[in-house]
Amino acid sequence: MNANELAQRERDLSHQISTYLRATSHRTSNPSALDIVRARELQTDRSLLDIQIELVGLHAAVKKLSGQGDSRVKEALAGLAAKWNSPEYMDAFLHYANTGKVNAELTSGSDEKGGYTVPAQLMEAWLRALDTATFVRRISQREFITRAGHLSAGVLQDEDSDAAWLAAENETLSEDTSTTFEGRQFIPHLMGKFFKISRNLRRTGGRAFIDRILSRMALHHARPQEKAFLIGSGVGQPLGIFTASAQGISTARDVSEGNTIMELTHDGLVNALFSLEAQYQPGAVWVMHRDVAKQVHKQKGGNGRPIYVFGKGTDQTDTLLGKPVYLTEYGPNTFTTGKYLAVVGDFHAGYVVVDGLQLDIQILEERFSETHEVGVIGRSECDGGPYNEKAFARVKLA
Repeated sequence: MNANELAQRERDLSHQISTYLRATSHRTSNPSALDIVRARELQTDRSLLDIQIELVGLHAAVKKLSGQGDSRVKEALAGLAAKWNSPEYMDAFLHYANTGKVNAELTSGSDEKGGYTVPAQLMEAWLRALDTATFVRRISQREFITRAGHLSAGVLQDEDSDAAWLAAENETLSEDTSTTFEGRQFIPHLMGKFFKISRNLRRTGGRAFIDRILSRMALHHARPQEKAFLIGSGVGQPLGIFTASAQGISTARDVSEGNTIMELTHDGLVNALFSLEAQYQPGAVWVMHRDVAKQVHKQKGGNGRPIYVFGKGTDQTDTLLGKPVYLTEYGPNTFTTGKYLAVVGDFHAGYVVVDGLQLDIQILEERFSETHEVGVIGRSECDGGPYNEKAFARVKLA
């Protein structure tokens, strides 16, 4: 089905549900067997339609991103154990996902108590689905870990400001003594999510069913990841850009000058943007909650026009002072003194997302048989955090 057909199907199903509710409203306390069967049919139809709508939107976004994949993802996946790259393991995993039955190829070297590792052929699809659902992943620096361990990174503290041109053959070169780095470790943290999916979806079988599982799983994992990338504590989860921390973005990068105790102002936003050094300006973007965007949209520039412009950026994104705006439900939106409300910065130059290249999926075959469903548990590993605070400015109220 295309988007128009899905919209029509949704209208038809809503009408059927309304008709059913009106017809059975007088016997809700004592429903008949036919009432129960019909209710379950409508519930299944609604679940199937919701998944189809999600898939259409996700596939459209993935198609848009096709050809723009990071070659480093393919290189990292190629480094996985040969077992997870084999056609035999792929066949065994698809058989497990579609039937709940396990064969020797799947259990060899695996911990079946925690589920079974997704084949390398599916990991790229999984990462693309996550990237589509979480904007922070798309605009940040990316790193991958193919086995248990951590990523050690040198985090820039101070950089050389010497701009002198030294070229003469007999000229003494000055040593850079101002650039310093602080060592920091990024350890992918385990996160598990659980959902149920209708057995009717198994009728498609094969790769199509596992694609549906991966799509749903990506949505369930993307939300907590995005929340952590923004407001995470850094303890057992990524460190967020709105979290003041010496390990990430310290209070030295807070900008409140020009704002009031209750709202952001044009001058305050200009001050924040131009607190970024010139090398971070081309890649700078704004991140804020939609409530903040609504308040900012009321601000006018010197020409009397709104400084927040809808759909004028690349790919029709909104812009603020000429920079793209990313809206999120997980940004702060409390308009009281001293509160953070927005961040502007170059994520690729200042934030890193570290993925552990292992997704374990466990199928709960019998647990939800009475509702004609199967349970799915997915466990993935991810970390992230700022590695160069100079790439960001955090906007706060006075």
